[in-house]
This record gives sequence, C-alpha cells and structure tokens, in this order.
Amino acid sequence: MSAPRRCFVDLRLALLLAIFVVPFFAPSCTGYKREDCTPFRKKFIGDIGWGNLQKSACLSASEKKTLVDERALYERANLVDLLEAESVDEVLQATATAGKVPVDQILADIAKTAPGLNQPAQPGSGPWIIPRAVLFLYAGTGTKEEKPSGTAFVVTVPQAGNPSRFLRFLITARHLVDPIWAKCEPPTIHLSIRFNKKDGGGTALVPLDLNPKLGKVLYVPKDPHSDLAAILLRPQLFPKFGDYEVLDVPFRITASESEMDNAREGTPIITAGLDPDLPGENANLPVFRQGVVSRKNNELIKSIAPCALIPTEVHSELLSAPLHLGDSGAPIYVTNGRGGHQPVLVGIQSFVFEDKQLAGITPATDLVSLIKDVSAEMKVQLDLYQGVKKD
Repeated sequence: MSAPRRCFVDLRLALLLAIFVVPFFAPSCTGYKREDCTPFRKKFIGDIGWGNLQKSACLSASEKKTLVDERALYERANLVDLLEAESVDEVLQATATAGKVPVDQILADIAKTAPGLNQPAQPGSGPWIIPRAVLFLYAGTGTKEEKPSGTAFVVTVPQAGNPSRFLRFLITARHLVDPIWAKCEPPTIHLSIRFNKKDGGGTALVPLDLNPKLGKVLYVPKDPHSDLAAILLRPQLFPKFGDYEVLDVPFRITASESEMDNAREGTPIITAGLDPDLPGENANLPVFRQGVVSRKNNELIKSIAPCALIPTEVHSELLSAPLHLGDSGAPIYVTNGRGGHQPVLVGIQSFVFEDKQLAGITPATDLVSLIKDVSAEMKVQLDLYQGVKKD
C-alpha cells in the first residue's frame, strides 16, 4: 500500500470545495480515493497488511470488524494464510456466508491448543505429547484399496516475535511421499491421511494432495540422501482440520546440536508409530516401542522402499528397537530429556531391518536445517526454539 497522500490546496479552493463538493463526495487524504477502491479490494490481504486495512477509507466499519474476526481465524490456522490470503472481497464474502465464530472463543481456542511460551511439562507426564500428534499415512489407488503404509506427526513453528502465528508441518519419511526419490515404479501412489475425529466418531481418511493449485507444500532437504519430508499444512489443504483430534507438537522440543551429542550409543529412546496389522478400527492407535541408540555414525546406508526394487542410499544413524515397516516417518524421542521428564525429539525413523531389529534414524539436525531452509525460501522469520537459548 502506498504512503498516505498529502493534500496541498489553495485556501480559496479549499473553501469552495467545502461548500459545494464535500456534501457530495469527500475523498480521504489518509486513504484510497473512490476510484482506487476496486483494485484495492482485489488485492491480497498479505500485500496490504492488517494495519493498512484498518485505515482504509474503502472499507466500512462493519467490514473492518469482519476482517478483525477473520484475522483471528487466520492466526489460529496458519501464518502462511496471512502471507498468501485471499483478496479482501473474497475474504469478506466467505465470512459473510460462513457461520461466524466469536473472537473471544477463537482466542480461547488458541490458548488451549497452541503451546504457550512458558508452558512447562508436567512432572511425570513423560511422552504425553507423542500419541496425539501421530497420524497414519495410507497409500493406494484412490479407491477402497488404500492400505496403511506409514507414520507422520505434526509440528508447529511460531513466527519470531509473535507465537500466535505459526506454520504447521506434517513431518514424515521422504520415501513415503516422494515415490520418484524412493525409486518406486510406477510413481502414481495415491496418498491419504487418517485422522481421529474430534467428536469421537471414528476416523476420517482425507486425500493428501502434494501438488495443489494453492502453492508449494512439499519441502525436502538439500541433502539428496536425507530421508525426510515436511509438508506445509495450509488450511486449504485440510479445510476441516478443526474437526480432527490432533495435538501440535511445538518445534522447540526438537533436539539442539548439543542435545543430539548427548544422545550417545545406548541412550534409551521411545517412538510411536503405525503397526500395519493393528492400526485400530475406530481410531488411530500408535504402538509405542522402546529401544536404544545403536550407532551414531551418520553414514550412507542402502535401503529399499517397500514399493521399489532398487535400493536408495540414505544418511542414517541406527537404532536397536523392534520396529516395523509402518513405523517409517515416526518421531523418535529421548524420554529423559530436558528436566528429566520432557521428551526431546532426536530424529525421524527412516528404513527398518526387521530381521536385525535395527532401524535407521534421520537425525533431528536434518529437520532443523530443513525448517530453516523453508523459512528462508518463504521469507518468513521463524523462532524455532521460542526464546529458549540453543547452540
């Protein structure tokens, strides 16, 4: 939005305008002239800014109030919608036809669902955060033939200086969502995510479109051997996301470099993921498994995705744990992390050698690097650790 126009008029001309013109048309010196309102209302909200919207003479008081309500909805949903929101008129029309939610209720929901900056883990809570953040991936042809194939989990990363605005990501193993990278043939796998319904009425299998018209959603590391993927959960990707029972894991519990160094060989870990034979009938039921860090050397290891015949080389550390193929993409935690009771995310499961009781782990440092790359690409400043001092 351009800077406010200054009005410099001759005093006599100003008097004539005041007498004859103002009663019929009074252009605002601090906003848009009437003829500028049409292009203004077609602009994306992210290009205008909320502060300028509130100053615009092109909006009525009731429209400004509607946009304030919509702003709260966007803040609850996703930071990316503030950057790439619909035009002013599209938002106003959508909110006029949809059921309005009181702003107070929205803010209360934010307080309940968004992890607070100083919210401590409860003593004895242990890995309380793990099962409700885990989702199951299904693969198939888009019909009822879809079968459980892997695990994913949700993390949120707040905007620097404004933790109520955040980006939400679905984190998983790359070989589950990028069949070309995994050397799978044919690379036409139909993916869905199975959610638990918030009302307790079972599950919902929702298609996962990784090439939506609304923009890029799939992000992968620069390292071509890293078996990791982050899917940006734009609100339009899952319009009914609020109907599902999902606990967002705050990114700040991801291990720093020094915490990764402390996760040495023999360090106990815990994970929760899909057992393809026991996914749960009426709800996603992640299976907890325990193990230890088996080998820290992050070297190239050959693994074969279930859909491939040719192995893929991945950088991976090793775990010793009774994991299965469906655990791919599952979060790996050190349970006795910060304070002795808060779980710390140390990696994401990659491949598994079931006969050896060994599994690959993509270290959490890869995830940190990936989210930093996404932040730079989107030109959004994120606060990965929310003020907690990290190395």
